[in-house]
Amino acid sequence: MGKPVNTDHEILKHRLRLRGSSLSQVARLIGERPSTVTLVSQGLRKSDKIQKALAEAAGCSPEELFPDRYQDDGGIK
Repeated sequence: MGKPVNTDHEILKHRLRLRGSSLSQVARLIGERPSTVTLVSQGLRKSDKIQKALAEAAGCSPEELFPDRYQDDGGIK
């Protein structure tokens, strides 16, 4: 048996590909390591800066992309 699939992470990667981007490209744009961006996109780490950059690249808000990380008023949990 393989590892369970993180569907939210896979959906994010798909959204980025549809917009001509990738996790690595986002990492380069904001000066972060690709592995750090991947950890944030997988939900294993939190970073407001990276979440905002990923959301912008995916064409949505950070609250939409990571709803479990934000309160109803838009504040970070």
